[in-house]
Amino acid sequence: MNEWKVKQLTIMQNAELERPSENQYGAHLTHWSGKAKPINIDAGALQLLIDYYSQSKHWVLTDDASGQHIRRLSDKQAIFSVIDTIPSTEDGECTVVNATVAIHDEDVQDEDFVQTYLAPFGYASFEEIQEQYGAQAMQIVAECFFETVASEQGRVLYRGSEDACIDYINRNVEPD
Repeated sequence: MNEWKVKQLTIMQNAELERPSENQYGAHLTHWSGKAKPINIDAGALQLLIDYYSQSKHWVLTDDASGQHIRRLSDKQAIFSVIDTIPSTEDGECTVVNATVAIHDEDVQDEDFVQTYLAPFGYASFEEIQEQYGAQAMQIVAECFFETVASEQGRVLYRGSEDACIDYINRNVEPD
């Protein structure tokens, strides 16, 4: 993800959306070659750029306490790979679990989906996640989904102490 570009584009988009539609002028886009005339792009085009620059196919650390990482597997669909340390039993052992989460197959606005996968993490709706996380909303949904089903549906990669599991994850994900 190109955080700087996403931040700048989000500032531009917010400035546009704060104004009444008849007073929105868009962002000014030019090209260095001078072969094309400058154009203004509206808030919708800014959102497409935000979505584009928000995507990352590299592992992103999402929870340093457990070593959880996520990466987007598809540019066109909300498909993610998640890896995390899950406490196993009373013996103090943990398990490293990995799963592919295909959120594009889910109706994230369905009440049952919200109650099962989002509400346990404090979210009342998908819209709330969109408002809070913008272009990263589907990634947040994928994390919630994974954390709900990982112990039953995830693929076990390693078992050991919590520290050993986190070390295993850190050795097996490529740095961003």
